[in-house]
Amino acid sequence: MPALRRPLPLCLVVTGVLVMLFSPSVPASAQIRIQNPSIPDDEQLVYSVKSGTDSWIVSQRFSLHTENGGSWYAFSSHSPEVDSLLRLDPVTLFPRSSEVVTHARDSIIRRTTEIVKASFVAKADELIIADDFASLPVILRGFPWESTKAAHLVTLGSGGFGRSFSVDLAVAGKESLTLNGKTYECWKVQIGVGGFLGSIMSSIMGKSLYWFSTDPTHYLVRSESPTGAPGSARQVVELQSRTVNGK
Repeated sequence: MPALRRPLPLCLVVTGVLVMLFSPSVPASAQIRIQNPSIPDDEQLVYSVKSGTDSWIVSQRFSLHTENGGSWYAFSSHSPEVDSLLRLDPVTLFPRSSEVVTHARDSIIRRTTEIVKASFVAKADELIIADDFASLPVILRGFPWESTKAAHLVTLGSGGFGRSFSVDLAVAGKESLTLNGKTYECWKVQIGVGGFLGSIMSSIMGKSLYWFSTDPTHYLVRSESPTGAPGSARQVVELQSRTVNGK
């Protein structure tokens, strides 16, 4: 293992365990509706990641599980230094539970978090996500691309302060990308801090960009995001291969 941990992309790291128990008083129609686009069982995705002079490979796998009369998606992600597992609601794709294990030269660390209640009421233009943005690219596979072009992202655990400033998502439209000789039709997404503060930060650091396939399952094709202070390298994630049931 290398001595220094490379920063993993937001879309490929799961940083906690989240057990969601939604209050019955929260109307499901209050927030932007996320609907599983029929992600296939045993879907495997391989990505290349580049950050400055560093590069590595991340492999992901979706698999559908049924037990005790219920079902859930397992989303696993593996890189040279981080292994993660996320359990997703089969309908909303929201994390039910997750864990991340980091492997360093001097330690192996498993990080977990448990949420025992979530009663946050979203507004009509808001999209509730977990207490970090790690699961966002997975949730966005179920985004209503045709009907919704913008959303304010609200994180659980903000204690109500999530609205004091906004993290805004904007669908910039469709765009074609060619990677490894293959052309993908994609939905392009921009994510950044909104308002006056956001305009300043975006001019200095730039926004995070994501490209999701217009294919009905809307898998991530590419992402580009800042990694730190102004002038630092942007991290680029690109799809290398996608198979379903090994094909």
